[in-house]
Amino acid sequence: MSAYDLTILRYRLKSSLMLLSHCMKGFDFVSRRFLDSVQSPVVFCHNDLQEGNILLRSEPSAPNSNSSHQSATLTSDHLIIIDFEYCSYNYRGFDFANHMCEWMYDYSNEQPPYFFKRPDSYPSKEQQENFVRSYLRAYYACGPPTVQSETHLFTGKGDREDEVQQVLAEIKAFTLASHLFWALWSAVYSSVSTITFDYWVSDLYSTTAAFLRSECSEYSSNFILGR
Repeated sequence: MSAYDLTILRYRLKSSLMLLSHCMKGFDFVSRRFLDSVQSPVVFCHNDLQEGNILLRSEPSAPNSNSSHQSATLTSDHLIIIDFEYCSYNYRGFDFANHMCEWMYDYSNEQPPYFFKRPDSYPSKEQQENFVRSYLRAYYACGPPTVQSETHLFTGKGDREDEVQQVLAEIKAFTLASHLFWALWSAVYSSVSTITFDYWVSDLYSTTAAFLRSECSEYSSNFILGR
């Protein structure tokens, strides 16, 4: 390893430690002020529902489907979820919030930093509500729950406005947790991963660290005021 490589490695290690320090402070702030208060239920989560892990069939796998053209109406039969390496039990709000954040990122860029960021693609309030209502309808369509909970997960039939607003509140709070998770991921993988990705230029590192240092108090005010 050359002297230049050693210098780069020292810089990255120092940066990682600085980021970890900010993240731990941010995690303590987030967990105590928000995550505990929204009472998001623990469920089995994918934890990486970005565009590359959601595939669309050209045709659903129906036994009697002989059509050669794609159906105009998409159903669950058209969708395939892949890449389960990060799957685990986690808060429902994290999985949904992370998915919403991923709407802003396009990983088809072949040049550094190997992604495009499009903030305008973040789902609107209407799109989030449609997502949540579809989730709740699908959940209750599976039949009566076999597990009771003190949270809002098992309180109705999926069409109650208070249930929709509960999940939206989870998404809002756990957006912070998503930023924290991927900031830590960036710090770790920058030193060990062989995947071509610009971890240190990406927002996974730089803007997250800045966010944790300066914007938590502003976010808490907006969250408490329901903005």
